[in-house]
Amino acid sequence: MDLIQKSKGIMVGLACGDALGALVEFMPKDFLNMVIEIKDMAPPLPLETLINQANSETTLNRIQRYIDFMCLPGLYTDDTQQAILIGQSLVVNQGVNQEYIAKLFVKGFKSKEYGEGGVFRHAGPGFKESINNIMRFKPLNMCGAISAGNGAAMRIAPVGIYYRDDVDKLLKATIDISLITHRDIRGIAAAGIIAFTIAYLINKSWESLNISHLLSELKIFTKELEETIAGNYPTVNYTLDTKHQVSDSITVLEEIQSLDLQAAIPILDEWARKTSGSDSCYHNSAFALGSVLYSLYLFTTLGLNWEKAVLTAVNGGGDADTIAAMLGAMCGAIHGYESIPANWVQKLMNRESIEILSRALITLELPSTDFINIEKQLCKKELEYRNYYRQLLHKSLGFS
Repeated sequence: MDLIQKSKGIMVGLACGDALGALVEFMPKDFLNMVIEIKDMAPPLPLETLINQANSETTLNRIQRYIDFMCLPGLYTDDTQQAILIGQSLVVNQGVNQEYIAKLFVKGFKSKEYGEGGVFRHAGPGFKESINNIMRFKPLNMCGAISAGNGAAMRIAPVGIYYRDDVDKLLKATIDISLITHRDIRGIAAAGIIAFTIAYLINKSWESLNISHLLSELKIFTKELEETIAGNYPTVNYTLDTKHQVSDSITVLEEIQSLDLQAAIPILDEWARKTSGSDSCYHNSAFALGSVLYSLYLFTTLGLNWEKAVLTAVNGGGDADTIAAMLGAMCGAIHGYESIPANWVQKLMNRESIEILSRALITLELPSTDFINIEKQLCKKELEYRNYYRQLLHKSLGFS
């Protein structure tokens, strides 16, 4: 399989996982009980029926809150948006340019007519804090939030594509790009898990894949990445306890390879609680040693069946869009574009632009494309989608 098909598989796979997970991640728990199972990008709830049948103020308020945050089916979130802009920067600059990426992030963030995150749909507090710091002209290596979240890992796939044949440059690029928004060693090293795995898988087939070798090499890579951060990046936060938590996580993953999901999840939950120091942290939380590790577990144990793996992530709760996005990228790296379920690809919005970028990450030739403007148009479509249901809700309340 040629590299362009693999690159398309990674980037479109990431976007599909993101879009599928977004359908349920921002849904109130009351409504989640009504969703039997997400299988495709169809609207997850019969919202018009719910509005017409609502018979209490409480229900109407819940519907209103859901409408305020609901995602347009087929539309991805900031996970994919940030990955697209990083990919654009890699091609345009023929490598890492932190300032260029930061400017793209700021440009998109300033479009406040679309929400607090600008064009970045459902952006987290750490990202917003980091971009605000950039806009205050703080030194770029001081702008990142002290965050061990999965925000750097979710967007790093283009780096794995671009530096697929140079592990040293892959390591440095992962750190430098992650540092824009993350200054906890675990948030950066967890991005290394995804970046290395993408680079490792892109030249392999499932038949030739040796999971034990992948995990062994990944442990070496993440430990070297941690040592590099500790030795050369003084603005990154770590302690003796946290310094090697990411590379130690690979050992945990090795130990549960023979376990099914039901048996593995309590172990992943315990590891997430232990390393985060929080009893409310789980395998599918945004904490990097929860969700990033979980996405890799799903790949190594279920990755032969792309659809089953991703839908397990989507329907498993928690930070579903990011887990499914990372997993979708890994599945794309091993299986390629043609193996993505066709009904996902057909419903994915902005697929053509993502495919153009995917090709460019291999050919290094990118046609002039204004990705920020494309995202503005997509944000408008999502706002129109929400407004349609707001109008239905207002009519049900007797407003014209």
